[in-house]
This record gives sequence, structure tokens and C-alpha cells, in this order.
Amino acid sequence: MIDLNEKVAIGFNGINVFLPTEEIQSIAQTLYDWSPPGSKIFLNYETKNPEKMTPQFEQFLGMFAATGSPMHMYSLEQNLEWMKPWKPEKLAPVVDFLGLPEGYITEEDREGVELEFYAAVMAK
Repeated sequence: MIDLNEKVAIGFNGINVFLPTEEIQSIAQTLYDWSPPGSKIFLNYETKNPEKMTPQFEQFLGMFAATGSPMHMYSLEQNLEWMKPWKPEKLAPVVDFLGLPEGYITEEDREGVELEFYAAVMAK
């Protein structure tokens, strides 16, 4: 069904926060090796200030850990590093990426830990 003589588009949404770094790197490299030149991957990243934590957010993360699927909060720089050799083509906070109005994501949405949501299109 997929003609590997033609470039492909891959969606990798909301996954990184549930994977350890080694898996992210392995998946990124495997998809890169598999896909033809000119292919793209779309993904999003959820980040937080590593120096900030609230009891509510700690409880939120604890719920995921209790299910056996811990949620990992990586920095934007770490996420981009682990996706290599894919190259960022378009990268922006989701609000800007989607052209949403200023204030669409509020400080309350950021949960007191400076949550930020990024969207990226990366190219081979």
C-alpha cells in the first residue's frame, strides 16, 4: 500500500511523553531509515519548566505512573535532539502553529509549571 519510491507523511502525535529517551531515538532513526527522501514527520511536544512542580501536577504525573505508563516531561531541546537525524522545518508553540488568538492558552492552562505545547514538521 505504501510505495517507498514516493515520500511519506508520518504522524507522531502525543507519543513522546510516554516513551523513554532510548525508544524515542530508536523510533526516530527507524522511521528516518525506512522513509524515502523528502518525507515529513509531524509531531507535538509538551514541555514544562523542569524547576517547577505543583502538588496538583505531581498528582497528575502520579496517576500515569500508577498505570505503568509514566509521563515524561522533556525540554524542547531534548525532544529535538532525540528526533535527529530529522530536521525541523517548521517549529512553533501550538498556538502560533495553528494561528490561534493570543491568550487562547492561559496561565491556568499552564498548570503553574509553565506547560508549553509545541508542534513541529520535520523533514528527511
